[in-house]
Amino acid sequence: VVEKHIKALTAAMEEALVEEEPAAKPTVEVQIPQRRIAVVEDGATCVTVGRDALLRAVKALPWGSRGALLPSPIYDHCLFREHEGTLEVYAWTGPVFGSLRLKASGTIQKGAGWTAPAALLQKLLRRSTDDDVVFEVDGPKVRLRDEVAATTFESLDPATFRGWEDAVAAATVTATVPASDLAAALKYAALFTDEKIRPNYGVVEARGGLLWAADRRVLTRIRLPSFSECSLRIEAERVAKSLPMLSALGSEVDIL
Repeated sequence: VVEKHIKALTAAMEEALVEEEPAAKPTVEVQIPQRRIAVVEDGATCVTVGRDALLRAVKALPWGSRGALLPSPIYDHCLFREHEGTLEVYAWTGPVFGSLRLKASGTIQKGAGWTAPAALLQKLLRRSTDDDVVFEVDGPKVRLRDEVAATTFESLDPATFRGWEDAVAAATVTATVPASDLAAALKYAALFTDEKIRPNYGVVEARGGLLWAADRRVLTRIRLPSFSECSLRIEAERVAKSLPMLSALGSEVDIL
């Protein structure tokens, strides 16, 4: 009888010590939303843009009327425009123009555009702690908001901004180079310039497959792949402003 009870007790203890297999967790398929912008013929413009990406774009683009021969308010603004189903941001200082494509979602009226003061936009984006910001456009009134705050300002007439699409479309690609290589070459060549001597000593120029720069003492030549047909001329004082733009671009850049 004792042996029978011992066997029963042992079996009960072994059964109690067996760990139950955890129940299988339900499988949930997560769909990561893709940023897509819907272009409508007639409707409101409400576009969501990543805050960090927009801040990098504003910092990289050339803007500001300081030093311009003919100062204009448009030099101090960034222009946002729908172009072939995407949202692009432009900036212009007169002799220097830049544009970047932004990942955005929401709806935008076909051909719509608006401007934002670049300095104010940069300030608002730095203050925001959200991942995204939203542009709501109603005529000349533009509202920039996040989860916490909203700021309304008035847009300039986008038509006053020079149209660059036709010029870019008609241009010929003369060279395709890695953005990092071009940035390093420009930065190095600019060290050997001195515009205080004469204007021709204050430029970096591509000619004959080489990137040239010189002052009274040093002549610098930098060879880059695929530069044989390239013609590039940039003032040394503008090289520093071009470097953030190059870092914001992709792995390769086309020189037109």
